[in-house]
Amino acid sequence: MARSGPVIVFRTEGDTQVGLGHVVRSLALARRLSPPARCVFIMGTRDDPVLDKVTAAGHEVACLRPGATPEEAAEAIARQTPQAAVIDLPGRADDRALRRAAPLLVVIDDLGLAERDADLVINGTLVQQFRDYPRGGETQFLLGPTYIILGDEFARCGAQPRGFPRVARTAVVSMGGADQRGLTPRVLEALGTVEAIERCLVVVGPMCGDAGAVRRAADASRLACRVVTDPPHMAPLLYGADLAVTCGGMTLYEAAAVGTPAIALPQVEPQMTEIEEFAQRGAALPVAGDLEPDLIALAAAARGLAANLTQRKEMSRCARALVDGRGAQRVAVAILDLLAAPVR
Repeated sequence: MARSGPVIVFRTEGDTQVGLGHVVRSLALARRLSPPARCVFIMGTRDDPVLDKVTAAGHEVACLRPGATPEEAAEAIARQTPQAAVIDLPGRADDRALRRAAPLLVVIDDLGLAERDADLVINGTLVQQFRDYPRGGETQFLLGPTYIILGDEFARCGAQPRGFPRVARTAVVSMGGADQRGLTPRVLEALGTVEAIERCLVVVGPMCGDAGAVRRAADASRLACRVVTDPPHMAPLLYGADLAVTCGGMTLYEAAAVGTPAIALPQVEPQMTEIEEFAQRGAALPVAGDLEPDLIALAAAARGLAANLTQRKEMSRCARALVDGRGAQRVAVAILDLLAAPVR
């Protein structure tokens, strides 16, 4: 039976260079919109793990040629005759080219600063300078971590009370969907020098360039390591650990939502600014962007955090106060209200 709700097109991308954060975020929002909406993803990637993730969620994919122009993307969107288009791309989208492709244009952005020619702009970053926009016209803005788009599972786990052992014994390591800098083996080596840590859950993203190196490092570690690749549910894995070692970006917000004390190191330079903002709010421990080969600073941070029960409790409290995990629901309600569609 055909759906009677609106058609919403998502224009997003993910690959080994940019990771999967934009795709995962778009999927979390699409889950909240569908039903009543029918969601279609328009992508230029040819990476099967990315496309499989979208189709496994029950959404259609329309493929662009790699390197398609904004005008070509606009034509592909328009062919779906959508009521709304949601743009979530790693770089700055050409709003003017996409503006005519759908009656309602929604942009999910992480960068701020530039004027956006859209009906609705969502920017969930904690960093004020990344969500400053020239104001004018009729564009609406949903800004700050209240609107960070995460899967529903993070709100559910975040609402649960959590215990804190006197000494942290378990860690989860997740360096994003692609681990662009190949940090995971080095992180495992560093954690192996932290006497308190006994067990480690290692999450390998589907676009990780050298999963074999991760498994070799896990096998060689003195820690009892379990390696999981592209798990369907990340929230309980983060929630179940005493502490997390992660990068910036979406994974840091995920750890915050479930209240897991996090040590964060950057994959790309802008993430350091975000990590430092979390640290200033008491919600993460930063490791500098200029990472030494053996990650001595990471080991020192993990050693101190594992032994400091009071610090872990306070970090968890601060993190949950920043991110409640219900941003996707709020954004979906805003979009459906603009479309005058029923809200579930």
